[in-house]
Amino acid sequence: ALYNRGNMHKLRGDAAQAEEDIGRALALEPGHADWRCVLGEACVVQWKLDAAAECYRAVLEIDPRDARARFGLGNALLMAGRADEAEACFRQALKDQPDLISAHSNLLLCLHYRKGGDGPALYKEHIEWARRHASGLSVTAFAADVDRSPARKLNIGYVSPNFHAHPVATFIEPVLAAHNRSSFRVFCYSDVAYPDAVTRRLAGLCDTWRDIHALGHDDAARLIRQDRIDILVDLAGHAGSARLLLFARKPAPVQVTWLGYPDTTGLPEMDYRITDADADPEGDADNRYSEKLVRLAGGFLCYAPHADSPPVGKPPMLESARITFGSFNNLAKVTPDAISLWSEILCALPSARMIMKAHALESGNARNELLGRFARHGIAADRIELLGAEPSAEGHLGRYGAVDIALDTFPYNGTTTTCEALWMGVPVISLAGKTHASRVGASILARAGLSSMVASTPEDYLRKATALAADGPRLRELRAGMRERLRACALLDAGGFASNLEAAYRQMWVRWCETVLSEGE
Repeated sequence: ALYNRGNMHKLRGDAAQAEEDIGRALALEPGHADWRCVLGEACVVQWKLDAAAECYRAVLEIDPRDARARFGLGNALLMAGRADEAEACFRQALKDQPDLISAHSNLLLCLHYRKGGDGPALYKEHIEWARRHASGLSVTAFAADVDRSPARKLNIGYVSPNFHAHPVATFIEPVLAAHNRSSFRVFCYSDVAYPDAVTRRLAGLCDTWRDIHALGHDDAARLIRQDRIDILVDLAGHAGSARLLLFARKPAPVQVTWLGYPDTTGLPEMDYRITDADADPEGDADNRYSEKLVRLAGGFLCYAPHADSPPVGKPPMLESARITFGSFNNLAKVTPDAISLWSEILCALPSARMIMKAHALESGNARNELLGRFARHGIAADRIELLGAEPSAEGHLGRYGAVDIALDTFPYNGTTTTCEALWMGVPVISLAGKTHASRVGASILARAGLSSMVASTPEDYLRKATALAADGPRLRELRAGMRERLRACALLDAGGFASNLEAAYRQMWVRWCETVLSEGE
């Protein structure tokens, strides 16, 4: 009874109560491996990563081939920044249960944190995912009765598990609000487990809202066909609770992936991927996607600052008389190479300090591991300030007030964190690589007219960071004028972005109509 009640609380989104009930159940009957896995999942949701890992390891001690526990351990390790160990867990889970699709998608995401600069290897892995899990699912029953008029009003459908308080919502909300309703009818297919105030707000910005969380892929595909969607847009890729097997069924004539994932889906049924020339320069990049790349002139995303953003303060160096660097990125993005380079910067500036902020830093093991990595490069713990989660967006953004210069992660750049830092007046130094994941910083900074802060090599990154740290007048100028700079650039121009996106959609539609007619269907 305790376990059942705890599982009910977990399904309703009350992870804390689920943890309490299932913990009590296990104290009475400790031999249930599945109960312990559910307890681990409840802990992960609360960022109690040490407790979660302990749950999964307890199961694996009894049965080393329990794929669910191995997968769960991989998730906990990845969130704690231990991507190499997480990769090993995901691969082992797939050996033990080859059809565990979620483990395979998480493996693909995991690979970007350490191998995000190796485009050919990543492409090969994504194609293998599609071959193994998505072959033979495509259905094209829509083709016979679609109105193929090139200029007619189009039905656009957006599919996402992240229509809630999530970074993806930050970028999709201004687009939904700015869509031209005379030319496009907007549908949202929400796969959100726990709707919130953001969910309700987004629902009010579309013409038709569909909750597909309880629907299987076949039923969701049937609904999309019934809605006569012309262009269906994936906003998640292989991240989170992806719905790529829905897209593999080809429920819409044109299918597009955009925004929520930094790479190809691997699906031959996915026709296009939205990007820009800074994130994916023409040339080799085109050969690393199963989709055709569509490069938007004004950048591949549009940012909407949080309504509760605090005002920008003065550079903290004015009071502290020292430079404070910062990284508020997901801890999995903080690679050994990044720590090594950041340590070089701190060694070059003996009075400087670093603030790092991430949900995973609620974990004692993650904190100790991170400080240990810096210590191995000669950086004392008292120069590194570690911060966990904030209860509010205003509190989170306010933490940027203590940072003079943000240091971007690599090879997997920040996205939301880079936009947040700039909005709070904090310049960002980024290292550009050869893949989308390693060039998002270059794209965002180009939009803001700050391409001079994009480094091409680690040595260049070091030079740019130390030179900016020594230029007090420049830091003051940047901080004082950053919000006006952003308001005047493409990054915050929702109307301009939506117009570019709609032009791309129209071109995709016209091309599909021409292709179908040329094939004589």
